[in-house]
Amino acid sequence: MALLKTMRRANIAELSRFCVSKHFRRRANEQGLLVTNDEDESRFSRREKDSSAHLTLALFACAIKMSAEHNIHYWYAIIDPALKRVVSTLGIHVVEMGPLVDYHGMRLPCAIKIDDLLNDVAEKNLEYWRMLTNNGQY
Repeated sequence: MALLKTMRRANIAELSRFCVSKHFRRRANEQGLLVTNDEDESRFSRREKDSSAHLTLALFACAIKMSAEHNIHYWYAIIDPALKRVVSTLGIHVVEMGPLVDYHGMRLPCAIKIDDLLNDVAEKNLEYWRMLTNNGQY
């Protein structure tokens, strides 16, 4: 809970509805291109996993850009544990802020410091960091 003590209210935003819609995932000719938290990843090729990672990273990149524009340093969210596992493979490690809660299914209350997110991603994959920061612009 140390993270909570460092978070100033003026610098916090909620990430909500951070997902790819089922309609989009089920479009013709693209069912195999997205690795989502409700799929068995073992059946996907490396290329397919990279395509999915780019879509997820693009959503994060948009959130990072908006956060930079509005002086936001921390995010909080209630997320599906499977999504937490998926984003951790990209180097994005959220901090659990409490136990699982029943909120549209079992979810974890989480937070993350954006600087920590960017540092962790840079250590794991510099190309992902470049995508998230628009080549270091944010």
